[in-house]
Amino acid sequence: MASFLDRLIGRTETLPSVIEQPIEAKAVTGPGAFSMMYGTPIHSFSRDPHRLMAEAQALFHTNAVVATAERKLGGLFVRMDWHLEDENGDTVDEKSPEPYQQPLRLLQRPAAKKYRHSLWGLTFRHQGLPGNGFWFLDQRDRLADTPLELVYINPARMTPAQDRAGNVVGWVLDHPENQVLNRMGADYQRTGVPLSVDEVIHFTMDEPDWGVWGVGWVESAQRKIELDRLSNAHGAGVLASGGRLSGLITPKVGATVTDDQWVQFVRDWRSITSDPDAAKRLQIAKMPLDFEQMTANLRELQYTEINKATRDDIFAYAGVPVSQVGINVPDDGDRAEADKEIVWETVKQRAEPFREKVQFELLDRWQALGVKVTLVFDYPEFADQTPQYESLAKSINGPLTNDERRNILGLEPLEDEELGKAIYIHQSLVRIDEEPEPEIPAPPVLLPSTATDEETEVVEGKADLRKPLLGLRAKTETEWEPKVRAVVQRVLKQQEVFVVSKLDHAVRKNDLSWWSDKREDRRFSEALEPTILAMARDVANRTTATVSKPTAKADTWLERVIQAIRTSVGERITGINQTTRDKIQSAIEHGVEAGESPADIGLRIRESAAFDEGRSELISRTETMNVYNDAALRSYGELEVTEVEAIDGDQDAECAARNGKRYPINEAMGISDHPQGTLDWVPVI
Repeated sequence: MASFLDRLIGRTETLPSVIEQPIEAKAVTGPGAFSMMYGTPIHSFSRDPHRLMAEAQALFHTNAVVATAERKLGGLFVRMDWHLEDENGDTVDEKSPEPYQQPLRLLQRPAAKKYRHSLWGLTFRHQGLPGNGFWFLDQRDRLADTPLELVYINPARMTPAQDRAGNVVGWVLDHPENQVLNRMGADYQRTGVPLSVDEVIHFTMDEPDWGVWGVGWVESAQRKIELDRLSNAHGAGVLASGGRLSGLITPKVGATVTDDQWVQFVRDWRSITSDPDAAKRLQIAKMPLDFEQMTANLRELQYTEINKATRDDIFAYAGVPVSQVGINVPDDGDRAEADKEIVWETVKQRAEPFREKVQFELLDRWQALGVKVTLVFDYPEFADQTPQYESLAKSINGPLTNDERRNILGLEPLEDEELGKAIYIHQSLVRIDEEPEPEIPAPPVLLPSTATDEETEVVEGKADLRKPLLGLRAKTETEWEPKVRAVVQRVLKQQEVFVVSKLDHAVRKNDLSWWSDKREDRRFSEALEPTILAMARDVANRTTATVSKPTAKADTWLERVIQAIRTSVGERITGINQTTRDKIQSAIEHGVEAGESPADIGLRIRESAAFDEGRSELISRTETMNVYNDAALRSYGELEVTEVEAIDGDQDAECAARNGKRYPINEAMGISDHPQGTLDWVPVI
């Protein structure tokens, strides 16, 4: 049988007849078909699927975000472990019988000077971008149709041959009507090369809704990709122009200028602005002028924010979390592992259609020779049991056996069958078919205190609470303070960017009317409140579990605690933003007095410690301490505790004076500690 190269240059004895009739014009189908008919394509107004596929491929060369996403996905795919298995489930290797090694060698080295990495990587990329990829099965065996080599064909070169019902009966390589190839002006496009469906494997990521062309992910992201291209082009243009602004220049009211002077001035100004180095030239006018800005600058366009949002959106369309491509993002501890699982799920969604095509349209051909091999991909496993534990928590009030509860977590039954069949009943449930057993009072236990021997109390049924509660305070700081700090850092950075963008106005007008207390309070609250309230719930639940169980309905008392903390957090956020405003105002006033430019004042603001990491740590440590004490004291109040003891250090006279002192709980709620303080409270039972 003639090779693919022979057929491409016309050295074939007989071309297979796969086209039953002349190729007719069909309805527009393929990548971007819907957008071609009803919207604007990615870079052009083309209605040709070949050109759209070429444009989608070109994004890998011209768009940094698309290229980064595809390199990440393709890199994971080609480096992923894989193997072939025989009918017995054994791995095919160099020790396997020769017939089994043939498909393995073909996949490892598809053609001369071509290796699996390049063939699989290119196919995988084209599956994602234009949505299509093609393998030509070259030099096939006449008995089993197994190929000797695998040759990749760019999908933009392929044209389907269809019968009147729309079924694909063959393909034409380099069809004469292919617009993309016609633009290239190649001579070999004059006739085209017919290919049968048996010698071509057509790879797709998502099957089309109509037609034959698969759908790539860039179709759904085309608007975002275009926005990214336009914003980058605009930014480059502004920088290339030296930051010039377009606008109207007119003499100030009352200025006198002759017609000849005005004509000369206009001529000189236009000459300057048309010069590539216009930003370096100086124009001096013998009159006062007004300049009316007609275009928005990069800051007014929120260029940085748009670029970042567009970048993140494109990565989201590609299914690649930004943390997986080297971009630093706040991490709550589990995010990195979760993002890694997400990106591997994206790889799997594209790899499975690839595997099925290779298996059913290539490897299964060896069955005619008595060889059955299966392609297996070894995807990494992620042991995230969060859903199972959430289901277990929801079933807490259900009368389930211990083995049934273990089954929710995927665990084996207990070896002790009697214990495994025992029904678990939560302590909050009360059986109504039996009389409650009388409670046996526990022996009295002494509660250690800093009080004198005469003041030491005997407590009914209570153990020493000091150690577990102090440990809870330390654990809360270790676990929650980094999370709070990450949120505070992010908000302060947002405020810094916003403030710097308004410095021109602030310096020119010498006011802070653009600063909105309500907006900044809302910005801080929306970002900080979810983390703070989650911490408060955790503290309240652990505190009550350590001391006792609440007498009221659990969700009722907890909601009261959370609502009170939400109010106090809002008041403290107002104070935080007021301090920020004061620092900004002071920096602007001192900068204006010193005659500094907006850029210098911006540097002064950064050096004022209003937005640095030191302040974010101070805020987070103080807020963590305040919320912990607030949640603990209010939880004690719900448990009808009337008195608490202060546990504090001896860093200063105020701390040392209240250390070991007892306060009514209402009075304790009104005591505030200094920033980064160590004040803690233990209930007096």
